[in-house]
Amino acid sequence: TIPFLVFGAKDLPANLETTMRMYVEQIQQLKKTKWSNKQIRVIIFGDYEFLTIAYGLSGPSGLRPCLYCLAKKSEFQDTAEIRHELRTLEQIRANYSEFVASGSQTSRAKHHNNVLRPCLLPVEPHDVCLPVLHLDLGIFPWLFDSMTRDASEIDREIACQGPSLEGDGSQFVDFANKQQQLHTLTDTLQTHMDDAQLRQQQLQWLLLHLPHPQQEQTTQMCNALRLQWRQSMQSAERVREQKDKLHAELVAASVCDGPCVKEFEQVLSLHGIHRQAYFSGTFVGNHIHKALRHDTIAALTLVPSTIVAGRTSSGSSHHSPRSSHNAPTPIQQTPVTIRSC
Repeated sequence: TIPFLVFGAKDLPANLETTMRMYVEQIQQLKKTKWSNKQIRVIIFGDYEFLTIAYGLSGPSGLRPCLYCLAKKSEFQDTAEIRHELRTLEQIRANYSEFVASGSQTSRAKHHNNVLRPCLLPVEPHDVCLPVLHLDLGIFPWLFDSMTRDASEIDREIACQGPSLEGDGSQFVDFANKQQQLHTLTDTLQTHMDDAQLRQQQLQWLLLHLPHPQQEQTTQMCNALRLQWRQSMQSAERVREQKDKLHAELVAASVCDGPCVKEFEQVLSLHGIHRQAYFSGTFVGNHIHKALRHDTIAALTLVPSTIVAGRTSSGSSHHSPRSSHNAPTPIQQTPVTIRSC
């Protein structure tokens, strides 16, 4: 791999548009070039956020968020084998022209296949690699976090039903309630930060694309966006302070996680999966691949039912689902090699 551009800034639309336009002509020339009598094919890869910005799409909240086709978000879980129309460069450019002609109102992007920015790369969408690692890094932590939240609820119910946990059961219930509050504050904080980033991107787009940025109407629009951005950041800061205070209380509390959550960590450790010591206990790529194996998934999903059944039948003791004989037989898989381009 030979890096030709290192850009020390965030992947914001304004930043990418400023830098990528310098390489459009070179990419077009490269696509026309042959090497050893073979036509060179330019492949683009990156995470979803980068790709949606590069192709001018509004992102995951849009009506048609897919980079490759025009399927609606509501149709993603439809199991019927429906062939949706594929996106093309020509179509994306036409959608953007229609969006600009209609007034460039973000709320109307859904009427133009969610294209609200110019396409930055002269590469067809079918030549974009799926960001497999980024998908895994996003999906598994989200699923594991959701499963941990539900397991905490089970642990809380166990504590409410009697002294089956070590120490004071009522103390653990209070601990679990605060954990749930912390999860809620984390979600709220992310919502405010996403909204602030959206206002910032809209403001940058206005300043770059409007022909007369000093006009009174443009100034009013910019001031309104600045106010909305400031309000979102202030709301985020208030939520962050509440979250940090609650997190400090949980850290200081002499209460451990409940049996289900503890067992999740034991299962991960048994399969060679360890969280990072920093960055909020996130996972690295190799550990994600281990976590998505069938035997790991089977062992994790068996934890709640095994612990509840064990406590129902024998009080505070429970049978561990970590052993391989307790887990369903893994499904045989054919190895697939994914090459990064």
